[in-house]
Amino acid sequence: MVEEKKPGTLPLAGESIEVGKGGSEEAILVERAAKGYRPAFDQLVARYQGAVYRMAFRFFADPDDAMDATQEVFLKAFRSLPAFEGRSSFKTWLYRIASNTCVSLSETRSRRQKSFLQAVVDWFTTPPAPDPSHVVSDREDRTELQAEVQRQIARLPEVYRVPVILRDIEGMSLEQVGEVLDIPLGTVKSRVNRGRRMLQESLESFYQRRKEG
Repeated sequence: MVEEKKPGTLPLAGESIEVGKGGSEEAILVERAAKGYRPAFDQLVARYQGAVYRMAFRFFADPDDAMDATQEVFLKAFRSLPAFEGRSSFKTWLYRIASNTCVSLSETRSRRQKSFLQAVVDWFTTPPAPDPSHVVSDREDRTELQAEVQRQIARLPEVYRVPVILRDIEGMSLEQVGEVLDIPLGTVKSRVNRGRRMLQESLESFYQRRKEG
């Protein structure tokens, strides 16, 4: 005979969690996961794993390092959830862990430069440039620029790399970036602007070398 669950009890292992109208689905998942209930945490992982992986990949430019970082992020999140006080959204809190994890892992791992960063290429090439040599006019040049942008993003100092990724690739507002990194809005603006300038200068240098070659 199957035992009937009493109202308000947690689901059995492997069951999905159904949330009634009385509360936020994510808040309930976070609350239950913080109490060590693994199915609730698994649903949070399913919800955010893709976003965390994309952020890590854009940071490292390497799928293996990105996957390792993603696993580390959720391991840290699971261990830290009991201390989560809800002063920010779970998403912001998770992005903060992801940011810190990427920076920490980057200090001890070598990173290979692979793939493209389409969003950054679009950001760099869309505004009108005063010098015609900066304009990407054909597919071959654009492909080469994509690879170079990926390399230069990965070479930015972490203090500028993370804000640029969050702002220009993840599409966060400056206020959201500040919340994730726990830094003042003015600091966010200066780091994003400095990171953009460094990226633009490196790409201009790349084009100059290309012209001379």
